[in-house]
Amino acid sequence: MKTQNENIIRLLEMLDNPSAYSEQEIRDIINRDDEAREAYRLMAAAKQSYRKKHTAEEADAQTAWQRFEQRHSMQTRPMHRWMRIAAIFVAAAFITGLSFGAFRAIAPQKDKVAQTDSIFNVVAVNADYPGGFEKCFDFMSKNMNYPRPCKFFGIKGRLIVTLVVEKDGSLSNFRKVRGPGIRLTQKQVDEYNAAFPDNSENLQVGQDVGELLFVESERILRMMPHWTPAKDAEGRIVRSRFTMPFIFRLE
Repeated sequence: MKTQNENIIRLLEMLDNPSAYSEQEIRDIINRDDEAREAYRLMAAAKQSYRKKHTAEEADAQTAWQRFEQRHSMQTRPMHRWMRIAAIFVAAAFITGLSFGAFRAIAPQKDKVAQTDSIFNVVAVNADYPGGFEKCFDFMSKNMNYPRPCKFFGIKGRLIVTLVVEKDGSLSNFRKVRGPGIRLTQKQVDEYNAAFPDNSENLQVGQDVGELLFVESERILRMMPHWTPAKDAEGRIVRSRFTMPFIFRLE
């Protein structure tokens, strides 16, 4: 019994800290016999399962291990091979629960990504610009090129844009909600052409010049670095809708 328990403990140590053992040492323990190989497989499966849904306190795990040894001592109660394997699995489940509890406390967890492609309007954790929105507005102000026609006609104010923050943090689905603008008359077009003979914007009668502010906003959004995506109530990364204001001021 002592030798078997020592093998189990060494197997658990290998699972928790494989870098402490050479490849040959691991092979020697695992390949000692069929039961050792089966025990290692069951322990690895238990550890993987408990990484997903279980944690345990150290004292509880130690108590469970002691209770297991007392109840299932081979010296006082012989067991068939399948019963020994089941007992090893139970012990591994308790102890690997402890191991994962310690592992999760010191190692970063990989984010889960939702399988659905639905766009969430309400999320548990909002999407965020890297560094926060103070950095975001700073990026916007530094990269904004005020459209020349909007300057000429004095178009200014708040433009509201909705967008989608994808699971990878990229931005898409830009939509204008509202914003300032005017529809040009023939007189205004003539005035602009007189001031800027090139009329590179190709302004037309009836055109809403405010749309040029949205075009500039979309250009800035496409330049942005990837955001931190939103998460739902279960901590999964999801696509989310976001509303972004752009302030256009004339000096």
